[in-house]
Amino acid sequence: MRIAFVQLSPNKDGASHLLLKTLRSELSADADFIDVNDRAAAPDLSVYDRIVLPAPVYINALPASATAFLTEAEAANSRKDSPIVFFISNCGYFEGENNLLAFEMIGNWCERCGFRLARRIGVGSGPRLLASANPGRETGRKSAAARVVSLAGGLFAYDGMLSVRRDNGKCASAIRALARDIEEGNTGDDVLLRPFFPRSLLLTVVLTDVWVFIKKRDLIKGGRD
Repeated sequence: MRIAFVQLSPNKDGASHLLLKTLRSELSADADFIDVNDRAAAPDLSVYDRIVLPAPVYINALPASATAFLTEAEAANSRKDSPIVFFISNCGYFEGENNLLAFEMIGNWCERCGFRLARRIGVGSGPRLLASANPGRETGRKSAAARVVSLAGGLFAYDGMLSVRRDNGKCASAIRALARDIEEGNTGDDVLLRPFFPRSLLLTVVLTDVWVFIKKRDLIKGGRD
């Protein structure tokens, strides 16, 4: 079985990369890694049995670099086979439902290529993945997300999102289920996820922490008002 991980994010250190890294740790099978940032031309993806597409969602849709790659991949498609496509996206909005347009874009692309569409996972508030995995990364101190997690009784910021070694957590379970589907060739059901803490708490505490950091960084670098 040939598996291709196609990293559609223009950010090599972003939440999509972290999701892909987590998913790969759950798979026993080897896979080829294709990064849209490093490629010379889109390959013929029809030679694979499984295709995994992790991507960020910018203003409800896929980034331009991702759509450009998918367009080239469609042109390079020899239709040698009909691989099963799995999609996992994350957006900056709180609700996972804001990934639905990207779901539709991937579904249309699969139909045009003759590929079989399988499980899609949409994660809300994607930037918090990085803060959950690397507390204090943005500010050099314990981040707001980490403080919220502590206040919530030691739970993880994504219902155990990246703690795949633990049994709790809706998102961790979705990642494990996706890994099983990839290895067994199952289609599965779409999953939409959001953080466990209240939306108001995210807006008033977590995002404030991020924007304060960004403003301070810009001021240090001589940024604009």
